[in-house]
Amino acid sequence: MEQLLHYVWKHKIFPLKELKTTTGQQVEVDAKGLEMQQFLVDKEKEYKSLDTPLKKQTFEEKVAQEFKAKETAYVTLKNKREQEVFTKIKEAAKAVMVEIPIFAAIFTIPVMIAWL
Repeated sequence: MEQLLHYVWKHKIFPLKELKTTTGQQVEVDAKGLEMQQFLVDKEKEYKSLDTPLKKQTFEEKVAQEFKAKETAYVTLKNKREQEVFTKIKEAAKAVMVEIPIFAAIFTIPVMIAWL
C-alpha cells in the first residue's frame, strides 16, 4: 500500500488543487522539498551524460547556483508558512484565554454562593 501511495504521489496522479478536508476546507500541499529532490535527480542524470571535465565543472557551478536560488526560495516560503501558523496559534490562544475567565466566572459564582 505504501508503495502505491508513493507512486501516486511521485507521479502526481491525483489533482492537488482540488483536495479538501472532510469539513470542506481547502488542502494546500507543499511539495517544494520533493521538487528540489527531483531537481537534483534530473541534474545528476544530465551530469552523467557530460563527457569532458570542463563541461562537468561548468555544469556543477551552474547547478549549484540554481540549487542555491531554489533553496533560498524554499526557506523563504517555509518561514512565511511557519509565521502564518504561529500567528493562527497565537490568535487561537488569545481566544481561549478570553473564554477561560468567562467560563471560570460562570462556574465560580455558584460555588461561592453554595459556601454562603
